[in-house]
Amino acid sequence: QGGDKLSNEELIMLIEIIIASGIDTTRCQLGLFVRTLLENNLLNNKDFLNIEEIIRHDSVLRGTVRIASVDIEYNGVIFPKGTLVYLNVVSANFDKLVFKNPKEIIQERKDINKSLSFGAGLHYCLGAVLAKAEIEEGINVLTDRLSDRIESWEATELPATSVINGLESLKVKLSANISSISCNA
Repeated sequence: QGGDKLSNEELIMLIEIIIASGIDTTRCQLGLFVRTLLENNLLNNKDFLNIEEIIRHDSVLRGTVRIASVDIEYNGVIFPKGTLVYLNVVSANFDKLVFKNPKEIIQERKDINKSLSFGAGLHYCLGAVLAKAEIEEGINVLTDRLSDRIESWEATELPATSVINGLESLKVKLSANISSISCNA
């Protein structure tokens, strides 16, 4: 832009950041996704794979910070150009003015496109499609091979931050019956 170009080092760093953040986001989101399914007894319901809705309900992204590029007035409050503005994704994804019954997980949610779990507009997550595909594949494996064997589970959350949400661990105790597991190549 304006004759300024990224150096090879900057391009490599950008690619590394995208790959690393995509892996970490998918890892964290998959754990949250499975916990949400377990908490709501949905793991055995193979018809319920509304990935966007479950991610809206418990998203890795808690919030993000932006810098106002122009003066902004919102609800009578002025945010001058240059102001750091924190956008709370959790509040937005549970806004009763946007989502009908926001605390419920609704399979056929009509307003799911208003979820901010993967950002929006110019700041929509570059890896969202890949993350959703990886989560869907992971959930398919779990529901096909393990869901009827889960005896108990326990989740430990990562330390709370205002930006990122995730699990430190998700321990699942399975029954000893392994005869039902098969691996297709």
